[in-house]
Parts: sequence; C-alpha cells; structure tokens
Amino acid sequence: MPNTLTMYLERSPMKITLYFILFVMLTVSSRAGDTVEVAMEFRDVFKHMPPKPSYAKDMEGTVLLDLRIDKDGYVADIHFVDTAGDIVDSMFAKALRRLKGSPRRIDDKPVDTWVRQQFILRYEYGGKGLDKYENAFFNYTRSLENDTTNSAVRFYGRGRAHYLFGDIEAARTDFATARSLGCTQPWYEEHQMELARQWLPADTTSFDSLLVRATFYGRYGLFERARELYLRLSRMQPKELGPLRGLMLLYGDRRDYENAASIAAALVQHRDLTWYDLQQICWWLYSAGRYDRAVATGEAATTLSADWTSRSLIAVNYSIALLSQGHLSAARAEYKQITTQHMEEAVGDLKRHIRLGRPHKEFAREILTDIFHLDRDEMP
Repeated sequence: MPNTLTMYLERSPMKITLYFILFVMLTVSSRAGDTVEVAMEFRDVFKHMPPKPSYAKDMEGTVLLDLRIDKDGYVADIHFVDTAGDIVDSMFAKALRRLKGSPRRIDDKPVDTWVRQQFILRYEYGGKGLDKYENAFFNYTRSLENDTTNSAVRFYGRGRAHYLFGDIEAARTDFATARSLGCTQPWYEEHQMELARQWLPADTTSFDSLLVRATFYGRYGLFERARELYLRLSRMQPKELGPLRGLMLLYGDRRDYENAASIAAALVQHRDLTWYDLQQICWWLYSAGRYDRAVATGEAATTLSADWTSRSLIAVNYSIALLSQGHLSAARAEYKQITTQHMEEAVGDLKRHIRLGRPHKEFAREILTDIFHLDRDEMP
C-alpha cells in the first residue's frame, strides 16, 4: 500500500513544484545583502618587493593607495593618494600585483571593490654604524643625480641620514632644501613629536603603555624623551628587562657604544634573556671593544638558538667578536654558518671593522675574499 507522501506527490505534482520554488526564493531572500569583505594579507607585499636599484638601496617612504581588488582577488588598479617618489612607488606597485587574496562577495557572488591601504618602507640608517650611514649618503646622492622626480623626498631622506650620523648642519641644509621643494615632512625634535603622536597609547600611567611610548620616542629620534622615560621605568620596576633593553638600543643608535655596552653587561646578569637579547648584547660589547665579554655572550647565545635562521643571525655578531679576540679558526667556522639571508650584514660589519682599524683586519679581508667572494677593488 502506498504511503501518504507517495499519494500526495502523485496527486499534486504542481503544488509540490510551487512549494519547492517558494522554498528556494525564501532561502535566497534570507541571504540577500550578505557581504563578505576582501581578505588579503597586505603585509605579504614586502615578500614580493623587487630588487632595489643599486643607487637606491637605503631609500624609504610612506605611500597611501586606493586599490581595486577584482573578482579573482588580484590588485587590478592602483591609485596613489600619497606618493613616496618614483622608486618606492614602483616597488610597491610591482609587489602589490603579485598578491592574491579573496575578493569581496555580495550574495555569495564575487565583485570588484576598492580598498585604501597605507604602506611604510623603512631602512635602518643607524644599523651597525658607519657603513649604513655612508651607504645612505651615497645612495641618496646617486638617486638625486639619476632621477629628479620628487627630489624633495630624497633631500629629506639624505638630511635624515646626516642627522643620525651627527652632522646637524648638513642635515639642516638638506631639510631646508626639501622644504623649499614642497616636502611637508617635519624636522626632528619638537616636530618629530607630531609624527610619533599618532602611535602613542592614550594611557600615560601603566608600565606597559609607558614602555610603548618610550619605544616610539626612540624610533622617532626623540632621544632625551626616550632616555628619561626608560630611566623612570627602570626605577618603577627594577627587575623588568624591557627598559634596559630599550636603553641599550637607544644608546647604540646614538653610537654611544660605552653606555650601550655597560647596559649590555648589566643585562647579562639576568637569567631570562633570549638568544636574540644575547645576540644584540654581543654586538654592543664588541662595538665598545670588550671583545672577551662579547665572545662569552655570543657563545651563550648559540646554546639558546632554536633553528638555523637564528643560528645564522647569531653568527654575524659572534664571529666578528671571535675574530677581534684572535680566535681566527673559530671565527672562520662561524662565518661559514652565515646564510645568504644575513650575508650582507656580515659583509658590512667586516668592512666597518677594517675601516676602524680594529684587531686582525687583515684576517677580515681574507674572510671577505675566501668566504664572501669579494674582489679586491670592493675592499675598504
């Protein structure tokens, strides 16, 4: 005997069809207006940056872009709202077109849409000392000779390098030229505060917020503000490592290697240091000429390294400390552990070592030739 459903289907096929259509319509209408926004890892743009021109190695800049993301999730159109000059702009444009994300969806259908993004390209001029500053002067000067487009930004960048190197008068000249050409970037000290302010936490009482504030003061060249705040934080919580780390980096960036090394030596007494802390401490001790302490710290860092990448980064500083102390065979072995990722940093340190006339500079030349394959005309 047929069941009730079978009988109903046989007697009312048209009615069933109408019910099915109504069900579909109701389902679709319940989804009407559903929107899924663009999903794209914009931070990955830095993984796709093309090689920089040789004369623009230390260029930097901030760009504000309106981007059209197409139905396949690619950047289809780029409109520059704020530009950083032809070199930086073209680097970002090429990198952005290599990104792939998920497009915006309305009612589960992909659609084109515009999004606004800001990107900041920074290079560390202070870095490991003289080499970085000299490269910045050279690259900015070459870029001004090779490309006159948006030269205001380039004069500003060269002025910043002068400032960080300590040549204040040359910095004033370049900043004044940049301003006369239309650059609206503020100058240092009281004007730099305007740049830093947007990143400062509103809370001005808690330890963590004040530590963030001190970090941004240092990053934007507000040395005295940063130093005073780090010292205040050290008094607030003497056992915390954060303020001491910040002070060490602050003094190091000012090329006050003695103070940086003194704080580094104090930091070594703490038991909660990471391999990264020890790797940095090794550098500042080396920079101040405390080679034996630098070697000991570098050795301690190697025992804490977790992977090949960290081991390579430690070797950059540990090897030059070994070289300075006269442990030449050990230094050579460490230099062989440095990967391509950190090779440029190691080569820069060795060149600086030679220029400053530090111990065993002839052996440093051998390392540059035998391991990093530099030609004699590339030597300092």
